[in-house]
Amino acid sequence: MQSRRLRKLPIAHLVFATLISVLFGNAGLAVERQGERIQPDQGILAQDANAPAQKAQPQLDAMQTFMVKQVQVSGNTLITTDELLGQIPDTFNASAEPIKKAPQSAVYDFTELKSVIAKSGTESRISVRTIQGFTQYILHQYKLKHYAGIFVFVPNTAVSNGQLNNGVLPIQVIEGKVADVNATYYDEEQTKKSKGFLNPRALLGWSPVEVGKTIDQKKLNEYTNRLNQNPDRYVSPVISAGKDPQTLDVNYDVYEVNPWHFFGQVDNSGPEGNRWLPRVGVINTNLLGYDDIFTAIYQFSPESDWADQYSVYGSYDFPVFDPRLRFKVYGSYSEYDSTPAGGNIDFLGRGSFYGGELRYNLFQYGKWFFDVFAGLSHEESKTTPSIFPEFLTSDIDMDLFNYGVELHKRDRMSEASFGWEGQDMIGGSSAEEFALARTGAERDFQIYTTRVYLSRFLDEKYRIQRLSGTFKHIYTTDRLVPSKLTQFGGMYSVRGYEEYEILADEGVLASMQYEFDLVKYEKARKGEGEFSQGKKPLLRKLAPVAFSDFGESRIKDRLPGEDKTQTLWSVGPGLLAEVGEHVSGAVYWGFALKETEQTDIGDSRVNVSLLLRW
Repeated sequence: MQSRRLRKLPIAHLVFATLISVLFGNAGLAVERQGERIQPDQGILAQDANAPAQKAQPQLDAMQTFMVKQVQVSGNTLITTDELLGQIPDTFNASAEPIKKAPQSAVYDFTELKSVIAKSGTESRISVRTIQGFTQYILHQYKLKHYAGIFVFVPNTAVSNGQLNNGVLPIQVIEGKVADVNATYYDEEQTKKSKGFLNPRALLGWSPVEVGKTIDQKKLNEYTNRLNQNPDRYVSPVISAGKDPQTLDVNYDVYEVNPWHFFGQVDNSGPEGNRWLPRVGVINTNLLGYDDIFTAIYQFSPESDWADQYSVYGSYDFPVFDPRLRFKVYGSYSEYDSTPAGGNIDFLGRGSFYGGELRYNLFQYGKWFFDVFAGLSHEESKTTPSIFPEFLTSDIDMDLFNYGVELHKRDRMSEASFGWEGQDMIGGSSAEEFALARTGAERDFQIYTTRVYLSRFLDEKYRIQRLSGTFKHIYTTDRLVPSKLTQFGGMYSVRGYEEYEILADEGVLASMQYEFDLVKYEKARKGEGEFSQGKKPLLRKLAPVAFSDFGESRIKDRLPGEDKTQTLWSVGPGLLAEVGEHVSGAVYWGFALKETEQTDIGDSRVNVSLLLRW
């Protein structure tokens, strides 16, 4: 179940980023921050979006030239003068385009300037335009090291009677320091709140921005990106001029919705006897105000006593020191009575697992996160069949070491995840108990799983069409006990086939799905905004879908009577719907294209899911 996301607002409303317009020559340079207009130097200067405002200088003609025999850089403490002047190129491209595509206004020739720097005292004529480009070059060196709030300029006292004093070109650098760091909270409608859900002590305590120091833009971006992984929160840092000269203030604008989410769900997935069992749950995406996530889910059979057939799951995920390192504890217990598809044997059983996982965000690249994780877990399962229970009962304990990596990204248009996970048996039941649970099952097994998930909207403005796909490859070193086998067939596997039609040691599962949202299409046809104001329609989503699922199951060390490899493939239509804020549902009608023991080509099955959330 996905938590209700913070309502997507137009970027202009969500991101109070600084709007910068840099114009040289007569036009000058202007900085606008949320209605505050700052008019800094209009002469030879360069500043980043967050530089503190400076006193205006006289305007200079870009074609004017000065005789220069020495270049002096001052005010730089974060980068040495040797670093700034040591690698000056002959040509500098100030644009984001490759130099062959860059506009001429963004390309600067530094040949003459380099000769002056290389041989101090050698006089050369340098244009104002070249000096403007040089201030941008120095600013660029700061940006390469991720510093923000930097201002580079030639002081107005450097020029008298139309010439540089003593032929010296002074370059002044102001490294803006942070004077104050604070936070402001808003609700979903952008109304200011006195108190937010995310504890300000945590928000400001984790912040990489420190009073008295220069802002590291990369660390700030990565920090807010991590906070914005929470679907119920959006954090935007706003940088403005401080009260004191050459200082900056940083304020985190935090937009939040209530982190409590309750839900109830029913569907016809699972083995026979366990279908249509209701699930109820609660998720809090910020339980104690420290970006901590609590989840509890309970599934039960209305026809049985509450303690006879049920399953309960819980987890708590919280940051350790800061949101980059997280620890998750989890556990589950179940009592069940089920009959596998096509079987006549009833199974009574119970199972449980619990464990912990430590996850660390190793690095970010843009919006991409690369995480590593590792943990320990313990699993127990006991199964008693209705025939020969004195001989066929299995009782297995497993101590497991889990580890893996994940690369993931999510933005307005797409979501992607690439993961690899290993699971090693490190302790538990004896080899004899494993062999009793399943003939040939080995105790010292390893399971390696590769997962891919991709989803993308095909049209940017209204996001009417979406294409998504999943891929999962499971490999194991040995035959597994029943509780570790992978399910092939069913609503969350290969639609169109029986639930749990095949249980196998390893294999491949893949799916592709196309959606077309008729509600958004109607909005686009009428010219309405994607998030138009006013009364919300009752029908929020109605999206026909087309899908194709594929599965190939493989049995490890096949025994007589077992099929080593079986292939499942299906196609079909479906429908996704959302009614109001609280009800959503899905219907899929899958048609089998490959024959199995229980399913013929052309057989079809309908899967239904209904979700109520509040």
